[in-house]
Amino acid sequence: MKPSPLLAVISLATVAVPLSNAEDPTGENLALVGHPLMGHAPLDNGSFGVYHINAQGYLTPHHSEVPGELNDGDRSAGSVVDTYSGDGFVDDPALENPDGGADPYDFLGIAWDNPQHGVTTLCLYHRIFGDGGWFGDLTTAVTPKVQVSRDGGTTWTDLSGVGTDYASLVSPTTQNGQIIGPITFTFAPQDGVDGIRVFGEGGGRAGVDTSGFVAAAEFEVYSNQRPPVPADYEHNVALGANPLMGHAALDNGSFGVYHINAQGYLTPHHSEVPGELNDGDRSTGSVVDTYSGDGFVDDPALENPDGGADPYDFLGIGWDSPRSGVCAIQLYHRIFGDGGWFGDLTTAVAPRVQVTRDGGTTWNDLSGVETDYASLVSPDTQNGQIVGPITFTFEPQDGIGGIRLFGESGGRAGVDTSGFVAAAEFEVFEIVRPRLVLSRQGSGLVLSWSEPGYLLETSSDLASWSVVEGALSPYTIPANGSDGFYRLAW
Repeated sequence: MKPSPLLAVISLATVAVPLSNAEDPTGENLALVGHPLMGHAPLDNGSFGVYHINAQGYLTPHHSEVPGELNDGDRSAGSVVDTYSGDGFVDDPALENPDGGADPYDFLGIAWDNPQHGVTTLCLYHRIFGDGGWFGDLTTAVTPKVQVSRDGGTTWTDLSGVGTDYASLVSPTTQNGQIIGPITFTFAPQDGVDGIRVFGEGGGRAGVDTSGFVAAAEFEVYSNQRPPVPADYEHNVALGANPLMGHAALDNGSFGVYHINAQGYLTPHHSEVPGELNDGDRSTGSVVDTYSGDGFVDDPALENPDGGADPYDFLGIGWDSPRSGVCAIQLYHRIFGDGGWFGDLTTAVAPRVQVTRDGGTTWNDLSGVETDYASLVSPDTQNGQIVGPITFTFEPQDGIGGIRLFGESGGRAGVDTSGFVAAAEFEVFEIVRPRLVLSRQGSGLVLSWSEPGYLLETSSDLASWSVVEGALSPYTIPANGSDGFYRLAW
């Protein structure tokens, strides 16, 4: 059979198979880039305990001989690990009997090479057997504790205030053979953690393993923070798009009105050429503004002809087709002596970033925006200058048809008593998209990729992917004669 071609797929999400109707958390599963932790402890004293290993030294025992299936992205019954200690599985003889009977406590978790931040949610997919697999006692499930480590796993601290549906979802006497999950544990965001686990007494009694055991198909970890997403500042996606420039009488999420001059142009006063807001020219020779005097008129139904009734102005970009991964704006302001900035008569105030997903009818504020606007814009000392790039960064936005800066306009210029804003250029950027490149070196094949990104693989289908542990770019594909499919995630 001819080998299948290698698949290079760029993805911004992990792949897994949901097994219940419960809502999955959003964001990246941090467990996919961690190391599985699975073992026992003789005491509940915050120490690590011991890894659970089988006679061959694997960390994933009994129902799996493949290390890492606790966090391989596969939630199915075909990817189960457990801490059962019979049938040739041994643990540290210094701490327990070879059958594990002396260790009443078991744990499942994840460790990372680098500290993680904002960790706030765990999702456990339990595998229940007739004689064990849950946390608890012989027949009853008892909610395990959530513990974190910040010293490489030497010591573990209990988290307080944990919310969980464990007790309501796990019913050992009626769930033999089932995958139960996601069982969710939520808690206050944890920063600087290099390990997290669930810890408690192993349930059931399976043969020689008189202390019980726990089992899982998957252990997932989620954060309320994402690492900073690099913007692709080499590719301005505002070029060729539709410039948006105008006023609004109210701060209510509506569009407002376009700013037009007496000839109907969208780019007023200092330019008679539409589109100079996004023409790629950042110089003083390519400036547009929302000044509403000297023959420039707006919608009389919403404001006076001089624009005095509209305190809010906006600058932005609209696209004919939705964009995804938009994560940054760079503005090149033009400051005049009597206006041009966002703010009040003399002081600059950072505008808000708003996006639309319905063709511009409604606009929503973005939260968590970071900007250097206030530190860069100083109206009283910058008359006549182009100030920029002024950068606004935010979580990547998908499926948006437009983006704009919105706020009260600064200065007072003659009849335009509401102030105005001015710009030489408005630029928009999307996230850096990691690329997976396949090349041949000698008789072998090599994969290489740009940061950020880590390599996932599957050998049989496109539904279940696992992290290639320790894979760094460039990565030589093992020459084992098997089909292989590879993708990037981050």
